[in-house]
Amino acid sequence: MTHGLELTEFQIGGIIYCWKAKVKQKIIAQVIGCSEAIVCNIINRYKKAHEATVRPRTGAPTKKLITAEIYRNLIETIPRRN
Repeated sequence: MTHGLELTEFQIGGIIYCWKAKVKQKIIAQVIGCSEAIVCNIINRYKKAHEATVRPRTGAPTKKLITAEIYRNLIETIPRRN
């Protein structure tokens, strides 16, 4: 679970691009606006897995919206009060 800043795909790509261009991690962190640890973690993940995508979020899944069909079924099954 993340407790801080979440980077976009664009920002992560920028970190990898700058790292390949031999820019120091401290400078990358200042430009992106995150900590050096985050930059280091992203670079290490790229070195290890050759992937720089945002990992899926953990936790409870989002609730699905009630569709028209489900709503009709609910109206039919719930008795009306007079």
